[in-house]
Amino acid sequence: MFFFWATVSMIGYGLHGFFLAHFARRIDPLVCAAHRGFALWFCMAPLLIFVEKNQWAQAVHFLAHFALVGFLGAVGFAFSLAATRFLPVGILSAFQSAVRVVLVCLGGFIFFGESLSFWQGICIGLILLCGFFLSVQKFTLAHLGHKSEKGFLLATAGALAAATWWIFGAKISREISPFLFAFLGEWAVGFMTIVLVLLRVIFLREKIERIAKVDFWKIFAISTLTLFGTGGFFLAAALGPVGIVVAIGSGSILVAAIAGHFFFREKLKVAHWLAVMGIFAGIFGLKMF
Repeated sequence: MFFFWATVSMIGYGLHGFFLAHFARRIDPLVCAAHRGFALWFCMAPLLIFVEKNQWAQAVHFLAHFALVGFLGAVGFAFSLAATRFLPVGILSAFQSAVRVVLVCLGGFIFFGESLSFWQGICIGLILLCGFFLSVQKFTLAHLGHKSEKGFLLATAGALAAATWWIFGAKISREISPFLFAFLGEWAVGFMTIVLVLLRVIFLREKIERIAKVDFWKIFAISTLTLFGTGGFFLAAALGPVGIVVAIGSGSILVAAIAGHFFFREKLKVAHWLAVMGIFAGIFGLKMF
């Protein structure tokens, strides 16, 4: 069951980002993120089955942390969705994974005293090299904006916020419960995304883009994949080494790239595929050594 849940998590995360890209390219990314955040209030509820009563009392002491986590997650996810307008989903997934992994490793070293072995250093070097190669590429597809550099800037900002989200999340989940953090953390992200939309209306006088009911329910359905991604991750982590779960989860890069190839016709060059595979190999090796 360990590998089953780890694979469920990998596919859940990979397809979640891919399907949402379809909507983020058609409607306001922040509005899309807000609808997704609202859906997660309901979709993540099954995780509460694994939460004990006393853990709720412990969570009260981390309200300020959850507010920060919510803000980081809201901003980061909105940036990531905006980046889908300029980059193929496979490239975006690989590049952001590269940035997140390097930043999380750095955060683990600074905040948790986690050292890196020689081979892990080699893997990080490979990830950085492939990520840099992708960041200087131009992608001219008909359905994408012709500003790849803007896409990479948005992707970097999103990955930076996401990495900080995971570092704080790791600290909080160790103090209370990984399942409770997964629920409250995503709840906070959804709440803060809605707050950002309202602040934009108040201060920038921008109207909230209305979407069709069918699109709302499609986004709601897609958001349930987060439950499989997050729930599968923590269930697998309870059955085996977390490092291997993360290594298997890096396969979401390939899921996004393959899905983008067939469904969005985002056909990558051989060099791009090699860079994506290099990032995947680096992340996999980083967690295996």
